[in-house]
Amino acid sequence: CNGNGRCGGQTGACVCYEGYTGANCSEGAGGEEICGADVYGEGCTAVCDMERDCNGNGRCGGQTGACVCYEGYTGANCSEEAGGEEICGADVYGEGCTAVCDMERDCNGNGRCGGQTGACVCYEGYTGANCSMRDVP
Repeated sequence: CNGNGRCGGQTGACVCYEGYTGANCSEGAGGEEICGADVYGEGCTAVCDMERDCNGNGRCGGQTGACVCYEGYTGANCSEEAGGEEICGADVYGEGCTAVCDMERDCNGNGRCGGQTGACVCYEGYTGANCSMRDVP
């Protein structure tokens, strides 16, 4: 999904983030061609790593590579909870940031580890403590 969306449901089809469209989320909502995953800027040569640059709490966005923070996070590199509290980096949580959470293992690849507790925050269409159940309307 070129870093501009996520794989969804049973088919693995791309579910594009806001502002992106196309089968593999490779176009802007206005139809313009955009850079692929982890690259941005003129000629798509600048590199952004969402785990490193956005602390695993957001994704690199658009032509600038600026972090687009997930819900509940803020700051230029998504390193603060929306309430202003400093948070742990990617894949760690708890006092001293020593507890480890792996979103593929702990959240079944259907969500991400969140906040100070490491609890799974499920992607749209999934529910449950470890995001293992489909949220069927």
